[in-house]
Amino acid sequence: ITGEETQFGTPIVSLTMKDGKITEVSIDEITGDTTKKAMGDQYKMSDSAIDTWANQIAFLEKYLLEHDVNEIQTDENGKAEDQDLLSGCTIQIENYLKTVRKAMNEAR
Repeated sequence: ITGEETQFGTPIVSLTMKDGKITEVSIDEITGDTTKKAMGDQYKMSDSAIDTWANQIAFLEKYLLEHDVNEIQTDENGKAEDQDLLSGCTIQIENYLKTVRKAMNEAR
């Protein structure tokens, strides 16, 4: 499922569900003519970032397997409010969450 384009790119989400819960999820983002996962460490974030984009997305993906996406709150900047999630993912996630919800609705 493709999400809404932002200044950072266009999110892509694929997921598998069982009994209404996410059992597998992959989040990526189209940027230019490639994706951020394909770029790996070549995709640069600011020096103040806590980790690479790929590692932060991996943290979010794992978090989504253990928590209901509808319970994840974001602040006015689109970042997680939950301290457990923020401990490994400080990037803006609101658009990713919207795309995950869209994919879940289509999977049902």
